[in-house]
Amino acid sequence: MRPSWTLSLALLAAPCAVGAAVMNLALGERIRVAMQLGAVGLGALLSSVARRTRIETHPALPFVLPLLFVAGTRAVSGIDGVHRWYGLGPVRLHASALVAPWIVVAATRRAETDPRGSQAALVALNVVHLAQPDAGQATAVTAAAMLLAARTWGGLARMGLMLSHLALLAAVWTRRDPLGPVAFVEDAVARAFAFHPVAGVLALASLGGAVFAPRVAAASVGDRHGGDPLAAYVLGALAATVVGAFPVPCLGFGMSPIVGMAVALGALAVPPPPVTASRA
Repeated sequence: MRPSWTLSLALLAAPCAVGAAVMNLALGERIRVAMQLGAVGLGALLSSVARRTRIETHPALPFVLPLLFVAGTRAVSGIDGVHRWYGLGPVRLHASALVAPWIVVAATRRAETDPRGSQAALVALNVVHLAQPDAGQATAVTAAAMLLAARTWGGLARMGLMLSHLALLAAVWTRRDPLGPVAFVEDAVARAFAFHPVAGVLALASLGGAVFAPRVAAASVGDRHGGDPLAAYVLGALAATVVGAFPVPCLGFGMSPIVGMAVALGALAVPPPPVTASRA
């Protein structure tokens, strides 16, 4: 029996629930908790809409508009020279966390029919991350891009692509990033353990489940490996938090990663198109 799309959303919601509980019990952050849980509800709603959209059939929707959305942060006032967000009243939306999962799914779905365009979109996204700068998101996108390159390219082309992705990632990491951690955003795992060891274990376990959520969503429509690049994206985002002050997706406070991942899970729960072109 195939797993269901709703199970993938439940796996995504689990770290959100753990994080919200610890924020409420340890910090009394009721407003943050309400926003976090509200993001889960909004994400579920938009995910159901994404399940009715074949993103690979739209010329601008998969890549162009999301890339312009992320690049537009350079025109917005940043924080200490860092440009990653749009202000929406009292809320700051992390542009890349909101749409990068969608771009990864679109690149995955188009990898067989348009391998050059798929890789170009991921490279362009990391060029924007270089300008922002955002090494955390660049690491996540690089993980997805390299897995996709390994699957759809061969020989010297594959090696060249992987080296190019790594070189661009290295360039992003060399950019100065003066921002420090914010309570229960970048340090969410440590704060969960500080509150109670059981909470810390639940936090880590729920994050592990979130890594598998893309595979579950894709498997719900019989696509065994279609969720792997997005799972690699999540792993890359988590890996970046180990070596730098970057948000812990879903467990830490932040609406954008929740909504962005939920929409991407909905897109993965659409049956993939038939392959009509050979690999590069």
